Amino acid sequence: MKKITIIVPVYNAENYLKKCLDSLVKQTLKDIDIIVINDGSTDKSMKIIEKYCIQYDNVRMISRENRGISYSRNEGIKLAKTPYIAFVDSDDYVELDMYEKLYNLITKDESSIAICNYKFFDDKHNFVNKNIEINCKITSLQENPTLIWKMDYMPWNKLYKKDLFDDICFPLDTKYEDLEAILKVFSKAKKVSFTNEHLYNYYLNPKGETGTISKTVYDIFKILNNLYDYFYNKSKIININFKILYVSKVFVYNRYILNTGNRNFSMEYISTGYDQIKKHYKIWKIPYLFNSKTKKEFFLRFLEINRFLYMLYICFRTRKTN
Repeated sequence: MKKITIIVPVYNAENYLKKCLDSLVKQTLKDIDIIVINDGSTDKSMKIIEKYCIQYDNVRMISRENRGISYSRNEGIKLAKTPYIAFVDSDDYVELDMYEKLYNLITKDESSIAICNYKFFDDKHNFVNKNIEINCKITSLQENPTLIWKMDYMPWNKLYKKDLFDDICFPLDTKYEDLEAILKVFSKAKKVSFTNEHLYNYYLNPKGETGTISKTVYDIFKILNNLYDYFYNKSKIININFKILYVSKVFVYNRYILNTGNRNFSMEYISTGYDQIKKHYKIWKIPYLFNSKTKKEFFLRFLEINRFLYMLYICFRTRKTN
């Protein structure tokens, strides 16, 4: 019986797909299945996948009309017959010993999830390191609730026990689906293991989210509100740390949207962010000012109750960090 199923959603990835699949079929851990889901590609992706299916007996393809990455991941989870699963984006690639190391880690520690570090690379294949800001080797959300706002919730640098997804799926037809699905999965994990080794290589697409503006950025409020409902009856300490995540995510996307240059859209979006925070948290503090001294408390209280000061502060923070 195979140990791990790797799920690879593909949509028009012909320029990156070979490198991605090569890194998977050459893994030092041989007991793996690779499910490649062709999500209605109109380029040569399907032909590339077919060649790998012929050459390697542990690669299989599901091909259908375009339904989106969440649908593909959910489909892969249902098809997986192994005790552990992983996700890889089709324009990325992994180190050849990634899954052997994560499998050894997750089984040695008897964990539910094993996580590795990762690197970003650009079109010129220049690397930029990205470090996981967690100083621990084994923990859980219950033991360390600060994981809620410290963790990166990308699905792809992790190995999971498959049964974590028994009642959880990636939400369809929405952006920021990773945050909702993976945070829910983390809440079920009894133990999480970490390694600082950079085993996953992520392609930083210059035409990605930060270079575009769209009404779909409002989806972050939908995702955060779904998670608010999910964590509402959790322990007090879990709720406190989720509040930090909620407020910080709203601030991050407020600042991101302001950088797009569309002032009317930006002000409308930032105002919505203020309304969303006030709806759920009448009293809140900005996460990166939690260590503020008493002299700032007066300002913070007014920021919480005054929409104009809130929006002015977002503009100030954006100019300061540019």
